[in-house]
Amino acid sequence: MISPICTSNCADCGVGTLALGEVYMVRDEIWEQAWCGRRKSWHGQVPGQEILCIACLEQRIGRELTLSDFAAQVPRYWPPLSRRQRQR
Repeated sequence: MISPICTSNCADCGVGTLALGEVYMVRDEIWEQAWCGRRKSWHGQVPGQEILCIACLEQRIGRELTLSDFAAQVPRYWPPLSRRQRQR
């Protein structure tokens, strides 16, 4: 069996999240809600297989993200916020 490759593309729409500048972390419960019942057996074994752009994450959870949905701390080396992140 061939392992899936590591990617930075959204798992739903395929957009390059790095190209959009959408590098973000949401609280665990938000992420689990988005992935509930959708994980494949190899998810968690190969980095980059659970990446979603903000639009697809919002579609999955059925609402627009709010500031409180994002993780409280993010690494200092992350890129500037994307337009969608600034709007939240």
